[in-house]
Amino acid sequence: MKVYMNSAEEPAHSPGKPDSPNVCTAYLFIRGMKYPECAVRVHEALMNVGGVFKVGVAPERDIAAAVYHTGQATPGNLLTAVAEINCAGQKPYSAEIRMLVEELEEPI
Repeated sequence: MKVYMNSAEEPAHSPGKPDSPNVCTAYLFIRGMKYPECAVRVHEALMNVGGVFKVGVAPERDIAAAVYHTGQATPGNLLTAVAEINCAGQKPYSAEIRMLVEELEEPI
């Protein structure tokens, strides 16, 4: 398992089996989650990123985790998805990558 702290850069991956794509878990710090429905918006936005197949959100800790196929999504895609959440009249959400883990993990 390789861990990359505080990095939006995609880690270099060794070639995987064609039937078993490489996966990465990204842990994001989310700004702007003040209400329960905020966590739902963040969850939906991350799940709508192509290649993401599992998401967990912990609004009480301002974090989210997304597990994705590295050939289909990047940390930048996750950050953009959060930044583009439409929150009628609210301050926009923002995110930063806190950690990338090159191994399938259960999100929070």
